[in-house]
Amino acid sequence: MFVTHDPRLWRRALYRAEARGISLERKGSDGTKAWYVATSFSRTETRHGLCVEAGPAGVEVLCSCEAGQAERVCQYAAAVLRHCGLLPDACLEELPVPVPAPTPLRRVLTVNDLYVLEDA
Repeated sequence: MFVTHDPRLWRRALYRAEARGISLERKGSDGTKAWYVATSFSRTETRHGLCVEAGPAGVEVLCSCEAGQAERVCQYAAAVLRHCGLLPDACLEELPVPVPAPTPLRRVLTVNDLYVLEDA
């Protein structure tokens, strides 16, 4: 997909990527293209491949995640474009500070837990 979609979509995708701590690993480049791999947020055993190409027609990014395959703006594409410095400024305006997403290992305390803590 070319980076011509609504900047608000990219802004929301970047917010999700930063809130979830999406990490990227560069795999290589050839001057006009760069390849990256990102670990899936929802399925940690899955890795998504990304290709970024900057050419005369503009910036194009391809992602192997479900949204990327459907040519929708995704958090992985936003993360890699931000990393490469290729997101237009309009996508970065009014970006709120992300709140870290809860990890699967984090446990929420209940009212019963609070009573146990007071007794200890």
